[in-house]
Amino acid sequence: GYVFDWIPRMTAIYFDCVNANGGIQGRPIEFIWYEEQLDPAQIESLAVKLVEEDQVLGIAGSTSAIECDINGEYYAAQGYFPIIAGVSPGCFLDPTWSAVNMGPYYSNLGAAQAAVRMGAQNKLVVVSPDEAGMEFNSSSVCDFAESEGLDCEIVLEDTPIADPAGLAQRVVQAAGEGGGVVLNFVPPVVLPVLQAIDEQGLIDSVIWASSTPPNDNSVAAALSDAWDGKFFINAEFNVLDSGLPDQNHANQLHADAGAQFPMGAFPQMGYLIGRAATEALLSIEGEITKESVNQAFHDLQGVESDMWCKPWYFSSGLEQGNVSNNTDRTVSPQGDVMVQVEDCFEIAALDTNPLGAIREAEAARG
Repeated sequence: GYVFDWIPRMTAIYFDCVNANGGIQGRPIEFIWYEEQLDPAQIESLAVKLVEEDQVLGIAGSTSAIECDINGEYYAAQGYFPIIAGVSPGCFLDPTWSAVNMGPYYSNLGAAQAAVRMGAQNKLVVVSPDEAGMEFNSSSVCDFAESEGLDCEIVLEDTPIADPAGLAQRVVQAAGEGGGVVLNFVPPVVLPVLQAIDEQGLIDSVIWASSTPPNDNSVAAALSDAWDGKFFINAEFNVLDSGLPDQNHANQLHADAGAQFPMGAFPQMGYLIGRAATEALLSIEGEITKESVNQAFHDLQGVESDMWCKPWYFSSGLEQGNVSNNTDRTVSPQGDVMVQVEDCFEIAALDTNPLGAIREAEAARG
């Protein structure tokens, strides 16, 4: 079910554009990336290969279901501050990394907030892949439900989903009439479920919400118009046809490269990683070394893009980790595209997450 490689592929397209325009201080960016097999030993060895064999100056574009929980100490000891798209809990709880996205824990939480605003009552159900870290990434929904006086249940499913129709019936029954269901799957996994919900006439049984990945016009195009305005997706970035400069640039780069993947939330992450890393590299005065590159990454503040709700920075300055992208939107399918249905809102600061402390640090820094 993973299509995470769309992220580094888009980062590579961004760096190709930088190189076509003269590179960094006249030097081209050489961008290397390796595919993992969700094997901790292999993921450790790939980090060692990047650092000791390839001797990379910086790490940008990493996206992995589990790497942040494995390689953080190693990268920190070696002096690296990777700019990434985060998935696993460690990506947001460890100051070594900073992600341009907010990851499934916070995106599920934003989806739960939207579901409640849209009228979900009594109980929330969150459905995620049965994979490492996903119980934690789903826990935000139940912590939020508890803060709102609602019941909650976590459902973990093997992917790809063997019986989408059966799953649809189970979660509707679990949520109860007028409850809310948060789906946390990538587009190829969630589409058969959404189609089964539609075919069985279950769309109006509960409020349907989702973490970010289905924010992709190819998903809107694959759904019937019965879903229009009925599926609330937490969008960590702006809509793809916002018409704003960065999004237009990303769409143009994607088209010019003849990219073999659809434009959506994952390629937006890849673009933003390239953009943030390039801004850091261009800020270096003097020699470009591992030390100067990682200092520049770590010192990034106020990186602006029309894709984000507010400027992005690398370090919160807190040991609790970095969650710079902590304000976002809600979108819903309408015809063949996703449209914004809620403007930028703050992801909930709960007793169980560091957003309260992070926002205090943001305010203190101005």
